[in-house]
Amino acid sequence: MGEKIKICSKCKQNKFISDFGVQNDRKSGRRSACKDCDAITQKKRRKENPDKYIKATRRWQLQNPDKVRNAKLIRTFGITLEQYNEMFNEQNGCCVICGKHQSELKLSLAVDHNHDGGNIRQLLCNHCNLILGLVQDNISLLEEFIKYVKKHKDI
Repeated sequence: MGEKIKICSKCKQNKFISDFGVQNDRKSGRRSACKDCDAITQKKRRKENPDKYIKATRRWQLQNPDKVRNAKLIRTFGITLEQYNEMFNEQNGCCVICGKHQSELKLSLAVDHNHDGGNIRQLLCNHCNLILGLVQDNISLLEEFIKYVKKHKDI
């Protein structure tokens, strides 16, 4: 037996029940308009009253910081907050280059990644991550920096 069919209250098309959003207070357990029509309605409402939706979004973000952080980590680096926390714990909450603990820093430890392949490496403090980014992982340039600092160490 196949999936049930329902008629959308807006577009009047026959659609599979899975094409309708869940609404538990309805007899069918589904919304009366299909997901496509609901999306069009929501887009129109957001356009007509953007301030209302901006405020609601900001309020939700403040109430759900872990969900926001998780979404950003997935979007930016392809890792979850749980994976970030595992890395954090493996590094004892410290930058792997300078050794500063998270409690000494203003910003969270940054996810370092290889820009060529996008491979996640480890967590760095903002300063170490910035330096590494500025030298573009150029080892010979870093060696020149070391020579320079050693040369002028006693000045």
